[in-house]
Amino acid sequence: MSAQHTPGPWEFRPSSSSTFDVSLPIRAEDKGGVVVATVFMGEPYARLIAAAPELLEALIAAESLFDHTWAMGGTIHKQMKAAIAKARGEA
Repeated sequence: MSAQHTPGPWEFRPSSSSTFDVSLPIRAEDKGGVVVATVFMGEPYARLIAAAPELLEALIAAESLFDHTWAMGGTIHKQMKAAIAKARGEA
């Protein structure tokens, strides 16, 4: 089964008090600013989670390029495929 997520881009807009906030919302701007995640671990984590759709897209593109240009089965290729499967809910 493939995991579904709200398509990116997602955005985190820190407020002047975000360092001290208990919860930090991640919003999908293309969906009217709907909150797709709430982070309780601080601003660096909020920024990383907000970048998740773009990171997954870049990894899928890199894995596809890797798949077509280098020998199959290397450690990096296996790590890429595993990370993509995990993000999609297939692992």
